[in-house]
Amino acid sequence: MTEVRVVSGNIAEAQVDGLVVNLFEGVTRPGGATGAVDRALGGEISRLISKGYFKGKLNETFVIPTFGRMPADHVLVVGLGKSSEFDLDRVRQVSATAAKALRRVGCRKIATIVHGAGIGGLDPAAAAQALTEGTLLGLYRFDKYLTNREENGRELEEV
Repeated sequence: MTEVRVVSGNIAEAQVDGLVVNLFEGVTRPGGATGAVDRALGGEISRLISKGYFKGKLNETFVIPTFGRMPADHVLVVGLGKSSEFDLDRVRQVSATAAKALRRVGCRKIATIVHGAGIGGLDPAAAAQALTEGTLLGLYRFDKYLTNREENGRELEEV
């Protein structure tokens, strides 16, 4: 069972396997928490944007190994799509996408910012609820009939 905890602090200092930051489509310079993580990674996220590897399209993902530059092993950048179309349903979508992507690379403990609570203009409590719903629904797997449940991969333990 995945445990969900709410903690306030600097996401760049989170001691987790993977952390999630986001960008709207068309952003050319990361700000806020994403900017802090970008600085901790020596501008890696900015380079992805400038080279056209990451555009911020809805549910677009890019996993960056940190190689010890910060406590987390991986950083996942997830696209929020167009800011004019951003709502709580999009928070659910990107949260599910991010959780599944980090589970695929073997993360068991992740940290995330609350998508939409800052520049997205959403109510922080509603955005946090949508994030939790999306993450848990995205991680759900029906494995009752699997002979070997290990075939279904690792489970995320903590968000």
